[in-house]
Amino acid sequence: MNEQMFDPLRRRAIPPPISVKPYQWGLQNSTALQGLEVSTFLVVVGTAINMGMTILMAYGLSRKDVPGSKAILVMVLISLLIAPTIIIKYLVVRQLGLIDTLWSLILPGAITPFNLIVLRQFFLRIPEELIDSAKLDGASEFRILWSVVLPLSRASLAAIGLFYSVAQWNNFFDAILYINSPQNYPVSVILQQIVLLGNVPQDNTVLTNIVPPTVTIQMAMVVITSSYLARLSFPTKIFYERSVNRFH
Repeated sequence: MNEQMFDPLRRRAIPPPISVKPYQWGLQNSTALQGLEVSTFLVVVGTAINMGMTILMAYGLSRKDVPGSKAILVMVLISLLIAPTIIIKYLVVRQLGLIDTLWSLILPGAITPFNLIVLRQFFLRIPEELIDSAKLDGASEFRILWSVVLPLSRASLAAIGLFYSVAQWNNFFDAILYINSPQNYPVSVILQQIVLLGNVPQDNTVLTNIVPPTVTIQMAMVVITSSYLARLSFPTKIFYERSVNRFH
């Protein structure tokens, strides 16, 4: 009688053996892998478009001889203070024909006003004498931007690029609004379905027919996506550290 009473306590005191089956399931499930591919596309292509458009607009707004730059800057500040509503954003995306495409997660937020203003302020700190000397040598505006401004702004570019890449990776709410097809879901939506809702997607391509418990799959997916994001952002971190060390 006493042995039967203390048997559950004994089972709780002794931890179960370590199993890697949840990690195998997460790395073999086609739904999870497809979500990682979609998020990787968003981070790589989306960040490249974000950085390209933000750099060009920030450099144009930092030049005093550009006509209408002050008016455009005022509109940027207004968009920073008064953000468009969800309905307006959805109507614009639908009118552009971007519903249920990955471009709906990239193009509407191609330029973030906060990042634009920060990068513009950094461009304003570059000595005007360097730009004037480049103009005397016959350099065009794109040549000045590529050879003078960008090399001196590596630290800020790395920081802004990291902001954009993390925002693209965590782009969950826009994916819920604009994406209808499950094959276009980023990993943030799939992670929400598994961790918060407990909906474990079934997959016939998984080598094992035994599905681990839902709790272990939830924890394994959190570890897999976190480590994947850390490796994906590692080059940006190294670039930022080297850029900062060059100024010390």
